[in-house]
Amino acid sequence: RLVDAEVALAYALRQGTAVAAARHPASPQEDDPLALGGAPLRELIAWLEFLAVVFPSARARRDISKLAAIPRAAQLGSGVLPRAAWLIALDRQRIDVALPQAGENPGPYWRLCATYTCGLWTLFHMVTVAAAQGAQSIVGSDASTSEAAKYDALPKIRNFVANFFGCEDCARHFLDMYDSCGLGRCDLSPTDARGAALWLWQVHNNVTQRVSRERGLAGERGLALPAPWPNRTLCGQCWPRRLGVDGGTGAPGSARFDPGAVVDYLKLAYTPAGNAGGALG
Repeated sequence: RLVDAEVALAYALRQGTAVAAARHPASPQEDDPLALGGAPLRELIAWLEFLAVVFPSARARRDISKLAAIPRAAQLGSGVLPRAAWLIALDRQRIDVALPQAGENPGPYWRLCATYTCGLWTLFHMVTVAAAQGAQSIVGSDASTSEAAKYDALPKIRNFVANFFGCEDCARHFLDMYDSCGLGRCDLSPTDARGAALWLWQVHNNVTQRVSRERGLAGERGLALPAPWPNRTLCGQCWPRRLGVDGGTGAPGSARFDPGAVVDYLKLAYTPAGNAGGALG
């Protein structure tokens, strides 16, 4: 999964930035219609700086930090990142094991995924889990509010989707869920990184079921909706109760989930083997 997250990131940095530039032109100059400026440039910097802190691979964090220096310099200079300069930087910089070519054609580089959407969800889950581990490490310390804010993953993901995700319908659904406080998002403290990981998991299961209904794979044909992931076979502890039984929390489908068990499962699923010792508390 780590490789798929890195491949998705490489693709997003190349293709997603073109999407953002096309939607929000940095200048009327026709010679560089895909230059990045304004809010998209600020969000690119924020996304890279966030990943340089939380991404669960030291080599990837180093590589991401090198890339982050390019848009930062552009922002301090002209305020515009020329497309050619950004492509040169991407062509010269791998992200851990993800080669620059993965940004142009990710197909040959996937390990478990087969699509960019799958890789992007993997990236999102991985960084929310990693952020939860990082936030846990400073609990009880003298860390400042700004230090804790480094692990506030959901606003970073929200703004990435708003600016850099090419599927407008997908982005709209996600932003509607986020901005309307769906699934209790507004009840989460910015320092509740565990809650953020759990919220994203609920959203992903909701998306899976909504897409199944829209494609006619369930509901109208009388077929059951897909079981929330992980199912009971993968994680029996995650689903100890049915609706109507006290305890647990309502989730997509017909079951109640145990938040602690789900977060522990997410940690096992999305923490790279080299970092598996990290606890979520």
